[in-house]
Amino acid sequence: EVYLGVDERPQRNWGIGLVLLDSRMGGAVGASMVRPAGGMWETSRAWSAGEIIRETHRIPWALADPPDARFIQLRVDLHDLETGERVASSVCE
Repeated sequence: EVYLGVDERPQRNWGIGLVLLDSRMGGAVGASMVRPAGGMWETSRAWSAGEIIRETHRIPWALADPPDARFIQLRVDLHDLETGERVASSVCE
């Protein structure tokens, strides 16, 4: 689960990139691009300042054998859906 919040209403529509990183090997071992709330609403219209949303998603492994979970980190990226540009990123341990 990932919890997302905003300080002010977004002016653009955002997508959330969830990337699994292997800290030993370097690089991504799984990834998923999602729209908040399962794509049910546009962030510029429905996401209010101070509102927290909970996202639950499965991220497929890019490898046949999953790596050791002790070395996996989650990177959460914020993407502009119109341009595809990554505008923010945070790594969680």
